[in-house]
Amino acid sequence: MKLRRHQLRTIAAVLALGALAGCGTAASAESSPSTPSRSVAASATGTATGVPDQLVANVGISNRGPSAADVLSENNAKTQALLDDLKKAGIDDEDVATTSVDLSPSYDDDGNIDGYQATNMVRVTLRDLKTAGQRLDSLVRIGGNNARIQGISLGFDDPDELLTKARIDAVKRARAQAEEMAKAAGAELGAVRTISDVASSPVVPYTDAYAAADAAGSSVPIAPGSQDLTVQVKVVYALR
Repeated sequence: MKLRRHQLRTIAAVLALGALAGCGTAASAESSPSTPSRSVAASATGTATGVPDQLVANVGISNRGPSAADVLSENNAKTQALLDDLKKAGIDDEDVATTSVDLSPSYDDDGNIDGYQATNMVRVTLRDLKTAGQRLDSLVRIGGNNARIQGISLGFDDPDELLTKARIDAVKRARAQAEEMAKAAGAELGAVRTISDVASSPVVPYTDAYAAADAAGSSVPIAPGSQDLTVQVKVVYALR
């Protein structure tokens, strides 16, 4: 049976469309995403303990008087004497920084100005705990009854080694947690997918301080004790 030309053309077009449809199906199958693999995430905190080797103190001068100019002048003189004593003691300039300077009026019960108060605070880092108490005494004696110490913190000059130990401890704890969860789910722990350092602990304040020269009959006792540094990590493992 002979086919006419237009019939042949129709058959060829149908075959071509079928071939294109087949190619499209194959391409779609190849590009479809595979089933996501399973995973488990664990967060843990690691700890490392060390003995602090430095002290940071906020020290300064706070005085009052009837004249703003006189109050500020007295404060400037005593603050400069405090700074000179630190330099004489060999404290590096980078370990001494002014944190605040304030001059403000004071008021009586009726709301009238009855004088002025000036305050100049300096943050000092003392890297030798054996002489830190003597240094604080010296600063307070220079300021007399106008001397102030507002907050002392003990810490580490170089905490990196302790933080490394804490981080290793955290990763080990995270793995133990992940293994427990995987076992409970009837799976096995696979390779690490991601690991991130969530947070590290700051130094802990040491608050047993004093505020004026009258409290400094002898060298300030400094007991460094021990201090914990903590690191929190999050680890994601594959499950198999």
